[in-house]
Amino acid sequence: MRALKEAKGGRQLMKEFNIVIAGVGGQGIITLAKIIAESAFEKGYDVRTSELHGLSQRGGGVECHIRVGERINSSIVKIKSADLIIATEPLEALRSALRFANSETNILYEDEKIIPVSVSTEKIKYPDVEAELRKISKNIFKANGTKTVLEKIGPQENLNMFLLGCAYGKKLLPLEKENIFSAINEIVKPKFVETCRKAFDLGSS
Repeated sequence: MRALKEAKGGRQLMKEFNIVIAGVGGQGIITLAKIIAESAFEKGYDVRTSELHGLSQRGGGVECHIRVGERINSSIVKIKSADLIIATEPLEALRSALRFANSETNILYEDEKIIPVSVSTEKIKYPDVEAELRKISKNIFKANGTKTVLEKIGPQENLNMFLLGCAYGKKLLPLEKENIFSAINEIVKPKFVETCRKAFDLGSS
């Protein structure tokens, strides 16, 4: 973890913390990024974000960068400088890790695969993602959120909040639960707030 600096009111802020969120369209990547960014802002961080969409809204790759700290000028995470990668799909975790991870990067990813067309038509072989990730970083965290959320809550759309809960529970994020829940209230439609909180708590437990 990066060094903390005492802020006003006794809070501690990191000088800089870089997050990459990766997944495919329809998995709530952008919502997750907005909640993390808002949580960081509420805690007192300077926040910069950027997002890159795939070719299709649902099913294409989506990647969001979030940079927080005392003073942040650029919204793009530099190559090999991510502190945390959160991925809602294994292959997207590997794609992001190859560019942005280093040996100290924490990588949290969902184990449930979304098979791309190139693999399903046998043009290429789906890689052993965990083995490849361990060649890049020593800090790998695998989640089984899709099945857990489906069994305990219902809609798989809550996978993003489950992974956010995992990151919080494993102390991978410099954020507080009160700020995260406040951000959920701010960003998520009221009828979905309770379910999002349940998914977060399920992941953090």
